[in-house]
This record gives sequence, structure tokens and C-alpha cells, in this order.
Amino acid sequence: EYRGYDSAGLAIDGDKKKEVLAFKEVGKVAKLRKLIDESDLDLEKIFDSHAGIAHTRLAT
Repeated sequence: EYRGYDSAGLAIDGDKKKEVLAFKEVGKVAKLRKLIDESDLDLEKIFDSHAGIAHTRLAT
């Protein structure tokens, strides 16, 4: 039985040396998006370089 998304997460480098910003949420990706939107993260900031990784976990 396919039950959909179980959890999702996102990690990006911050603007300070060795800083990692991590967001994770149980449930659908939309809940993760809401968590990020409600954070104080400056989404307009421009970096010289930028790295990130995201994941989803499916419940099957």
C-alpha cells in the first residue's frame, strides 16, 4: 500500500563558516515548505557559492 510522503528535509550552507541550516518535518513536503517559509531565513541573500541537499522519505 502506497501511503505517500512520510517526511522531508533540507540542509543548506549558511553565511558563517561551518554553518549548516537544517529543516526537517514529518509529513508531506508542503509542511516542510511551510516551516521554511515561516523561518527567519533570508531567501533573497546572494552567496558567492551555495550548496544544499534535500530528501524525501516515502512510506510504502
